[in-house]
Amino acid sequence: MSDSLSRYRENIIFSAFSDSYPNGTITHINDALDTFNCDPRGNTTFVVHGWLESIDRPWVRPMINEFLKLRGNCVFFMDYSVYSSGGYFVLTPHFNSIANLLSEKILKISAPQNVVLFGFSFGARLVTKAGVLIANSEATKIDRIYACDPAGPGFDPVYRLDPKRAANFIQCIHTSNTYGTKVYNCHQDWRMGVCGHKQIGAGPFPYGSHGLCPYFFLSSFSEDFIQNNAHDCRSRRLPKDFPNDLIMGPRESRLIHAGDFFAPTAKSPPWSGFIESSRKNEIDFFEDEDVFGEEYYNELKELF
Repeated sequence: MSDSLSRYRENIIFSAFSDSYPNGTITHINDALDTFNCDPRGNTTFVVHGWLESIDRPWVRPMINEFLKLRGNCVFFMDYSVYSSGGYFVLTPHFNSIANLLSEKILKISAPQNVVLFGFSFGARLVTKAGVLIANSEATKIDRIYACDPAGPGFDPVYRLDPKRAANFIQCIHTSNTYGTKVYNCHQDWRMGVCGHKQIGAGPFPYGSHGLCPYFFLSSFSEDFIQNNAHDCRSRRLPKDFPNDLIMGPRESRLIHAGDFFAPTAKSPPWSGFIESSRKNEIDFFEDEDVFGEEYYNELKELF
């Protein structure tokens, strides 16, 4: 990669987690997998946070532990909080460089076909962009990507990167239509709660409908979020034929390229389970506060 990434290599921290390093250890860009007693030919997972987050978010360590139990070998966490701790539109100009650094690190660590990526919000956009960069330069693609409520502000409607180019399989999980994207174009789009727009368990920021997404995904390591269009949601991408017991999340091995799936969610952990409900039900929601304001609409077209 060019020297334009040198300051990003200095400022962005990659931590490695394995059986030998259960509490994590900071890595250098050229470290190989066997540095951390991991099999160079084994599974590798990357986890990437969102805006205003870091490795200290409550969902991060449990997510790393669950991926270690499920996939083994090594899990890497990318912490770019030096850029994400301020204003959203201070972060967005760094998008391409951070994604380039992530793709660089992935290729130095593992063969793409052994890699699974998870990203939340802005991090979901980063892992998708990194996957496309790798697909454009390598003979093979990333194996799977789990994109948790990909960020809408700064991307919708002008950002037109096809996420299906990023991996052999990409599952997008949607929980909000304010912070999250309104574009559903992954191999699978799981629209949680009320049509992927709102969640009955939403609270004040940062645990609104958008912020609950990584907690839903974390729950999916042990709980079943089963396809059920209990809210009679509309879609032009409804799958015509799929297993009735298909579930959202990393335990599902049937990687069906099918379209939109819907799964109702509960008011409290573990968030899953069938819920008899409809759009006519009177449900109180906290709205995800629009912290972007007019600045978003004025600068949107110039960002990318």
